[in-house]
Amino acid sequence: MEMEALVDALNQYRVNVVAGDAGQLVQLVRYLDTLPVNQRASLQIRKMIYTSEPMTPAQRKFITSVLGGVTICSMIGSAEAGPWAVSNPLLTGYNPESPSADFIYDTRAMLLEVLPLSYQGSEVKSNCHDGCIAGVPDGEKGTLLQTSLQRLRNPLVRYVCGDVASLHPLPAEVRARLPAEEAEHYRIVRIYGRDKRISFDWYGEYFEFETVQALMRQASWGILQWQVILWTKPEGLDKCLEVRLLRSTASDGALLSEEDLIKEVKHFFMVFDFNESLFQLKWVRSQCNG
Repeated sequence: MEMEALVDALNQYRVNVVAGDAGQLVQLVRYLDTLPVNQRASLQIRKMIYTSEPMTPAQRKFITSVLGGVTICSMIGSAEAGPWAVSNPLLTGYNPESPSADFIYDTRAMLLEVLPLSYQGSEVKSNCHDGCIAGVPDGEKGTLLQTSLQRLRNPLVRYVCGDVASLHPLPAEVRARLPAEEAEHYRIVRIYGRDKRISFDWYGEYFEFETVQALMRQASWGILQWQVILWTKPEGLDKCLEVRLLRSTASDGALLSEEDLIKEVKHFFMVFDFNESLFQLKWVRSQCNG
């Protein structure tokens, strides 16, 4: 949807809550910042809910500078587990100096474990197995595992979700603000971000290194060397993705054309019209002469 049409819809339906990836919300607010003051003042947005990627302090500051006292919340979830935890600064607080974010989750719906960071991704064994890797104590960082207590048809058991996290009890001041019969089931999971050893995220999507490596090894692509670079623009609002490729010069007819390869790369990294300005594909030429 074009930004102009989106703003018309926000006005027409008097929308007061907007949800989306952090990058999408920043793009929306960037457009709102270009509107006349009276048109921007007619919007009813009171809360923004972001997901899929962390929101930086610079992004938060920019959003509040344009929309005033808007409340910024977050929800964490995945295709495998669905939405399972929420972060509300009125309850969990917000520290712009901290790289982590606190989320409240319900222990009746999700069982969380944190394994040592030394865990290297070998098969996770059942808790009933003698060789089970012991979890770390509350407050210690590690690799987050999820077991859904709701999914029965397609069970999710000890799923390694790729986040670095630590577990904490619900603070007393937060517990006092919630119904006692509910508060006893809530805990805090502190998310520090993706485990950079196995994956990275861009524009709300996660990419496993193993998957990227398998893609680059396809014979029809003819990739000799590749590099993925993530960088943030100077103003700190947008995260950019740059892919550099050194390709074989063989012309045996088995390689994809450069045009088709560009399409494949953009398809994999989910590059669309609305985020294409944040993506760069660069061809690296060999310096060898023979």
